[in-house]
Amino acid sequence: MGLFVYKLYDYQIVNQEKYAKQVESISRRSISILPPRGMIIDRNGIPLAWDAPYYRITKKVVFLPEDLKRMMVDASENREKMEKLIRRLEVFGSVETVLPASVAERLNDFPELEVSERIIRHYQDNPGISHVVGYIKSDGEPVMGIEKQYNELLRGTPGEQLIRVDALGRQISLEGEIPPLP
Repeated sequence: MGLFVYKLYDYQIVNQEKYAKQVESISRRSISILPPRGMIIDRNGIPLAWDAPYYRITKKVVFLPEDLKRMMVDASENREKMEKLIRRLEVFGSVETVLPASVAERLNDFPELEVSERIIRHYQDNPGISHVVGYIKSDGEPVMGIEKQYNELLRGTPGEQLIRVDALGRQISLEGEIPPLP
C-alpha cells in the first residue's frame, strides 16, 4: 500500500508537469493543408489546368439509419447519384466523390458522417497541349512542362491545422488553423 501511495504522489505532485506535457503532445496533432495550385491559362484566357474540389465521405457508425439515408437523398439534388453513393458508403465505409458544395455542407451536418474536402487537378482535354502543360503526380510533385517549370509560382504555401484527438485518434476539436496561401 505504501508503494502505491508513493507512486501516486510521484505522478500527481513530483512529475506532474512532465506527464501533463506527455499527455498534451499525444492528444494534439498537426495536419498539413495543401494549398490550391495556380491556374494555367492560354493567351485567350482559356484554362488549361485548374484545381477543383471533391469530397471524401466517411461513415462513423457501422450501419446507416434508414432515416439518415432518406435525409441524405432529400438533401441531394440528384436522387439516383445519392442512392448509389449511399450503397457504396455502406459497403466500403468511405467514398470519394464530386458533389456540389451545398450538398457537402448539408451532409456534414449529420453526426454519423464525416465530410472532408480534397483538391484534384484538372486539365484541358486537348492532346496537342498535354506535353506543353505537363502534369503533377498524386503527391503534388510536378513532372514536366509548365507545371514543372513554373512550380515555384504555381504551388502556393501550405497551411496547417492543429487538432485535438481522443484516445482512438478521432478529431475532437479544432484548436487553430493557418490557411494555405495560393
